[in-house]
Amino acid sequence: MRKEILTIVATTLAAAAGPAMAEPQPYSSGTGFVINEHGHLVTNNHVVTFEPDERRSLPCPKVEVVSQVYKGFAAIVGREPGADLAVLKLELPGGAVAATAGQARQTAQKTAQKSPAKQGGWRNLSKELSDNSGRPAARAQENKRPAAAAVANRPYAVFTSDTPRIGQSVIAMGYPFSTRLSDQIKAVTGVVASTAGLRNDVRMLQISAPINSGNSGGPVYDQSGQVATVTVSTFNKSIRLFGVSGAATAADAERLRRMGIDPSWVRSYLSSGEVPQNVNFAIKGQTAMQFLDLLQVPYHTAPRGADVRTEDVVDATRAYTVKLICYVERG
Repeated sequence: MRKEILTIVATTLAAAAGPAMAEPQPYSSGTGFVINEHGHLVTNNHVVTFEPDERRSLPCPKVEVVSQVYKGFAAIVGREPGADLAVLKLELPGGAVAATAGQARQTAQKTAQKSPAKQGGWRNLSKELSDNSGRPAARAQENKRPAAAAVANRPYAVFTSDTPRIGQSVIAMGYPFSTRLSDQIKAVTGVVASTAGLRNDVRMLQISAPINSGNSGGPVYDQSGQVATVTVSTFNKSIRLFGVSGAATAADAERLRRMGIDPSWVRSYLSSGEVPQNVNFAIKGQTAMQFLDLLQVPYHTAPRGADVRTEDVVDATRAYTVKLICYVERG
C-alpha cells in the first residue's frame, strides 16, 4: 500500500512539473554577410525560417552566427518572403570592445593558421573606420572608387553602385555542405549570364557560378570585392523538388512558391524533356538595398573599383561573410 501511494505521488509531481523543455537543435544552415558597423546582416528569408508543416513557414527561434572572428547569435530585424530577403542584427554583449579596421584586415589575412571562433562579440566593428592613411572609409552613396587596400580594411561588405553587366566576372562565397565536406568558407567563380531572373524577373539575375545547399543568402562579389548580388537558388533545385516526372507534393509546390517560382511553370517546362544546366539565380544588390531602405537599415555603396585577383577578394571579404545556423525545438 505504501509503495502504491509513493508511486501515485511521484506521478502527480511529474505531471505538475510538465514536459521537459526541448533543447533547440540545428535545422538548417546558410550564409550571410555583414553590411555595416552596427552589426546588421543580409541573408535569404528561407535561411532564417523553418517549416513546421507543409503550409507554414515560421522564423527561426534562434539563429547562430559563426565566422572566422565571431561566434554568437543574431536577432531577425525584418523579412521579405516575396524577394526571399532577411535582415538580422548581431547580438553584441554590453561593453564589448571593437577592433580597428586594421586589426580586422590582419585577422582576415591569417588564413593559414586556423584558430577557434572568438567569443564575446563582433571583433571587426568600430565606430570610426579608416584606411591606412587615417582618413574615414567610403560611406554610403559616396561617389569614390575605393582602392584595393581600402577594401581589405573594411570590416563590412559594400554594395556596388554599378549596374551588373552580362559576362561580368563574379565570385560567390558561402558555406555549402559545411557538415559534409569542410567547415571552411568556400569560393566559386562564374559570370553574370543574364541580367534578369526566372521569367524575366528584374529583381534577380542569372549567374554561372555553381550554387549548392548552404550557399543561400551568401554574397556574390564582383572582381573588386563589392557585393553585386545575393545568392538565392538554383533551377536544378526546382527539378529535384518536382522530380523528372513533373510530380510534386503540396509541400514541395509551396516551397517553390516561397522561392518566388511558379510550380505550374516548372511543371510545363519539365514536360519539354529538357534539363537546364548550371542555371543559378541571385538577387540584385539594388533589390537588397531597396529592402534595407524600407527597414531604415544603413549600408554602404561605392562604384566598382579596380579588379584584383580572386584570392585577394576572398582574403579581404571572408571575415564578414558568415555562416548562419537556424535552431528549432524538436518535439
